Amino acid sequence: MINDFITLTCPSCGGQLQIGANTSLLTCQFCGEEHLVRREGDAVTLESFARCPKCGRNDRVEKVSSILRSHTQEVVSTEQRDESYFDEQGQRLTHKIEVPITKTQVTGLASVLIPPCKPTLLPKPDSLPKPELIEKPTLREPFTFRRILKIGLFVFGSIMILTWLFVSAILISIIISEPDLMNFLCGGAVILALLVMTVAAFVIGIKLKPFDAEKSKQWEERKNLLLAQWQRDNEQMIHHWKDQNEKALNHWQKQNSELKERWQFAMDNWNNLYFCHRDDCVFVPGKGTHAPIEELETYLYRRDE
Repeated sequence: MINDFITLTCPSCGGQLQIGANTSLLTCQFCGEEHLVRREGDAVTLESFARCPKCGRNDRVEKVSSILRSHTQEVVSTEQRDESYFDEQGQRLTHKIEVPITKTQVTGLASVLIPPCKPTLLPKPDSLPKPELIEKPTLREPFTFRRILKIGLFVFGSIMILTWLFVSAILISIIISEPDLMNFLCGGAVILALLVMTVAAFVIGIKLKPFDAEKSKQWEERKNLLLAQWQRDNEQMIHHWKDQNEKALNHWQKQNSELKERWQFAMDNWNNLYFCHRDDCVFVPGKGTHAPIEELETYLYRRDE
């Protein structure tokens, strides 16, 4: 059965290919290039798989990725560099040394048929500064006669406490220095009277309403309205700020996603791209379109309807 196979050289990479008697389409195990097997009598030849849509032939057609592999080579050479050292006297000297370097060389054709460069993504936008919130409104009860009286009673009570302490100290010292029933009764009555007046002032001040029920209700309603408006205004400012930041972030993500998608589309085209050496054009098999090699990048990104 070994006589049923013939050996040919892959036109893309030079690898040895075994072709069976019934083989019509062959993929090179070394470079992955696909070839059509053409038989004319006893002669067997290989042709590239894709046909050029411009000339309709495929004998001078080669896959672009194979061109890059065959037209790219690593060249090892050396270059001279200065190296510093110190002699026995401690003086710094330099001398030339040979340093091995490796360079990648490509032919002019391969340098034109390179894959599309991966796009540089847009930087993430900075967040918009948080807005200054409106200060909470300072709400004070309006001054009315009752409110003035209420404040006056607290002031009066505070003064009476100091007076009670001062008078009590004096009367107690008199009673101690001159213990007498009359002094004790009079002093005790004065101290008790001042204490009652002080407590009364504080109790009345606490229980006294600053204004009547109707006015109190109106003031509470106005206060609640102002506080509710203040809260709504701040919430709207925060909501607008978050919304703007979210829109900017979504726009950035969409732009980068589009960049990635366009590049991936171009890479898919490039991975299936062929070059016709006869017409100097590139094409993707099955699309029915082609472009001059000078318009390679435009062709890769073009979406044919």
